[in-house]
Amino acid sequence: MLLISNLQHKNLVSENNKSHLFHSIIFQTGVAATYHNINHLWEILYQIAQGFELRWWK
Repeated sequence: MLLISNLQHKNLVSENNKSHLFHSIIFQTGVAATYHNINHLWEILYQIAQGFELRWWK
């Protein structure tokens, strides 16, 4: 009985570790993607601003 519960406990711990790893990977990629999008947004805003400046000077 003790042996079975010990094995079940080990299985539960390993499952928890897997899901934790999985969630941290998702979180990290989500954060990376968000930063990536923000960088693109800044590039787009910069290009729009440059476009306005070019029109303004013409």
